[in-house]
Amino acid sequence: MYLSGAAGSFLQDLGEVRYGTRLDSTIFFRVYGQRLDQRNTVLPNGTDAKDAWDVTPGGFRMDYYPSKTNTFTLQGDFYGGAENKDSLKEGTAEWVDVRNGISMTDKVEIFGNITAGDTLLIKATDEIKPGTPLIPKFPAKQ
Repeated sequence: MYLSGAAGSFLQDLGEVRYGTRLDSTIFFRVYGQRLDQRNTVLPNGTDAKDAWDVTPGGFRMDYYPSKTNTFTLQGDFYGGAENKDSLKEGTAEWVDVRNGISMTDKVEIFGNITAGDTLLIKATDEIKPGTPLIPKFPAKQ
């Protein structure tokens, strides 16, 4: 078995594990998994480079040697990952405290930690937790 790990301020976490065994004199089997999570870098002017990423690959391999001239190999791999995950909040729910200001028939003034261009939920429910994936549906313009 092989096991390795690391962590830091830029490289959030890195880990990998590999395991192999001989099932009998003709069958060999191994599995592996890795995890890498890297934070955004900062450009010389101090802005976020929006280049954070994480990756999680893994897989297995089995080799069967029924004779000296024949070999059978079965293997599979998986891969998952995301780019710019530290700075991307678009498409997911985030809880923000707001307070109402002036109200009109079809408009409401709100105050809080929001900026121009943010998409707001009109009717939020308890089922919508921070990080919940959302697909905005904008009402037809009148």
